[in-house]
Amino acid sequence: MKPNVYIFKNCTKNNSFMQNSKKTFAIPFVEETTLAFEESFIKIKRDRLRLAHEDPYSYYTLITPPQAVVVLARTADGYYVLNEEYRHPTKKMLLCFPGGFIDDNENPLAAAKRELEEETGYTAESFHLLGSAYPYPGISGQKTFYVKALGAKFNTSPRLEPSEIIQTRLCSFDQLKEMISKNAELDGTLCTALFFNSLSESTS
Repeated sequence: MKPNVYIFKNCTKNNSFMQNSKKTFAIPFVEETTLAFEESFIKIKRDRLRLAHEDPYSYYTLITPPQAVVVLARTADGYYVLNEEYRHPTKKMLLCFPGGFIDDNENPLAAAKRELEEETGYTAESFHLLGSAYPYPGISGQKTFYVKALGAKFNTSPRLEPSEIIQTRLCSFDQLKEMISKNAELDGTLCTALFFNSLSESTS
């Protein structure tokens, strides 16, 4: 059995800690995939993995929609459109940007427009892709796209799912920074969205 090989390339030329330009890593071979658990909207798969000359082992992964979107929406006068959403595993209302799963055959910008209006009732004049990342790669392969929406304005009543408990609010950047500095309960995707936005603004 020949393992898959990943080649790591050094991305910094002057880093004395990483003088070798290439390193190779063996990637586990998937011998078998089975459905380990399924109930309601939760599915968990079990992969039987093996590295060369090693015993096989099991790895459990959440089966989720492959892509999601988070929308950093800002009004014409500079206020952010934020949600406070109840997340049951934490038993808390978390501060977050609007977002959700991307439907099949839907692109991130279209999903951002749909999710923004469904969750908050806001629309926006323009949508711009900021970047993407894997928010929890240890348990899921889901990729999240971060989108900036400019010229946001209230248009209609939100259309929430029965399980969604969401309150929408507007905050200035200074108010948002103050809440973060005072240890507000945050969804991690909010921090990632702010990071991508700061990169975008620093290069524009």
